[in-house]
Formats: sequence, C-alpha cells, structure tokens
Amino acid sequence: MKSTLAHPFKLLYIISFIFSIQYGLVVYINSSFLEIIVGEKFLGLIFTMASVLSILFLLEIPKMLNRFGNYKVAIFLVTTNALALFLLGTVKIEFIIIIAFLAYTITNYCLLFNCASSLGLLFP
Repeated sequence: MKSTLAHPFKLLYIISFIFSIQYGLVVYINSSFLEIIVGEKFLGLIFTMASVLSILFLLEIPKMLNRFGNYKVAIFLVTTNALALFLLGTVKIEFIIIIAFLAYTITNYCLLFNCASSLGLLFP
C-alpha cells in the first residue's frame, strides 16, 4: 500500500518547524554570546552578513545538488553544521567563533533547501 501525503508540503512544514526550533534556540543563545565578543554595535552586522551569505549560498546550492546529489550535499551540510556548533561551544578565539556562527547559519538555510529538494518540492 502506497502512502501519500494529504498535502505535499506537510513533511516540509514538519521539517522546517524542527529546524526552526533548533535554529531559534541557538540564535537566541548566540546573540547574547556574540554581543559579549563583538559588542552591541556589530551584532546586527554579523546577523546581516550571515543572511546575505546565506542568500548567496542558496543561489549556488542547485549547482551543487546537480553535481554531487542530494545525499552527499546533505551529509556535507550536516557535518559542517555540527562542526560549527561544536566550535561555537568550545573555541575561545573571536574570529573562529564568528566564522562558525556564519557557517552554522548558512548550513541551516541550505539544509532546508536540500530537504525541500529531496522531497521533490523544488525540482519535480
């Protein structure tokens, strides 16, 4: 018996919700943490940089998916995301913390894109 979703985006909504919770918790904690490191003036700049870089990576990810496939790209993104979280929790060097935060933010958005793509919602 073949199971189909009543709504094609239902699984994507569930995955997005889970990603949003974990991303929101980390960003909430990191905003206070990053404020201590870079100061209140530059905190917005770092978040803006993360958003702009995420958009640029989202423009390039379809090429990566075509070249390497969903599975390999997902493994790379999950590994990079986990490494970035590990670095955020353990490293004391400010530059590496900022780079890890940027990598964490970028990989989160790219993982959502990858999930939607693997479900056939973006590229039928």
